[in-house]
Amino acid sequence: DVEQTVEAVEVNERTIIGDVLDHATADIARLDLLEKLATLLETLFLDQFTTRNNDVLPLGIDLQDLKIVRLANILVEVLRRLDVDLPDGTVAYKVNAGQTGFYRVAYQDEANLAALGDRVRNRTLGAEDRWGLQNDLFAQVRQGRLPMGDYLAFLDHYSEERAFLPLISITANLYQAYLVLPQDQRPAVVDAGRRLATAALDPVGLQPVDGEPHTTATLRDQLIWRAAVWGAGAVTDAAAECFDRMMAGEAVPADIARSVMQVGARTRGKDALSWFCQRFLETPNEHERMNLLIAMGGFDNWTLTAEALAFTLEKVPARNRFMPIVAAAANPWAIAHLWDW
Repeated sequence: DVEQTVEAVEVNERTIIGDVLDHATADIARLDLLEKLATLLETLFLDQFTTRNNDVLPLGIDLQDLKIVRLANILVEVLRRLDVDLPDGTVAYKVNAGQTGFYRVAYQDEANLAALGDRVRNRTLGAEDRWGLQNDLFAQVRQGRLPMGDYLAFLDHYSEERAFLPLISITANLYQAYLVLPQDQRPAVVDAGRRLATAALDPVGLQPVDGEPHTTATLRDQLIWRAAVWGAGAVTDAAAECFDRMMAGEAVPADIARSVMQVGARTRGKDALSWFCQRFLETPNEHERMNLLIAMGGFDNWTLTAEALAFTLEKVPARNRFMPIVAAAANPWAIAHLWDW
């Protein structure tokens, strides 16, 4: 299979890998295609595209077969551009159906993108395609080709989204944007993230249910902390109350323990830090210890964060010492201080 031979090539601009390769190489099967096509494509990309698109392929075999070299010249022209005639009556088209290809898609047809957005809203597109559409759009924002506002506007189509894959991706994208964008652009990101997170948490609740899918438990744990960072009051209050019960010795479901402790760090301050340190030294459970270390990076006060990091350097085994530091690096209240520390 040609696509399996090519493996994970990242495709930029108008370069297309897929059925085009199957058709272009159909007549040269006798040339040991499966062994040589990867090398062919390496030479093609490194000679023709590297300086422009920064493509790098981890392959290296000399090309000596003149027929393969001739094919390379043909494919250079084939891969530059492919025009596809859409059938009459087409109202929308989705490239990379099912997100099975290793490339991004940039839609320049605004009417088509809007039509796809309608199919996101009514969920006639599958979860993989709903995930891929917004994620490709965010990739263009990261590249600087689109403003963040375009991505936020498209997210309006996901207001009723409940599937794990789109939601975990969208909220991760928004959290990254929240951490790195200029201050004046953050309120719109916070508003979008808070609305999506709370809407997703409402139907599943904050407490795990026996027999629920693993993806539901994972999504809940991720969204509790992000919703709290984005100022979702009801979620923050519920998680903080749960943390109070945890400090009082009550059992808390393991699926939400980490996010509850993160919210506890933010809302209970010094009391939370004292409990974290004591509990870390007492518990024999390695998973609980790791959750505690992640929570130590969640304070909204740098003085407390610095105390937690000092505890880390003094009391935490070297194999886990990085965990509070990494958590603090993703904490908007700690980022500005962390490098000097």
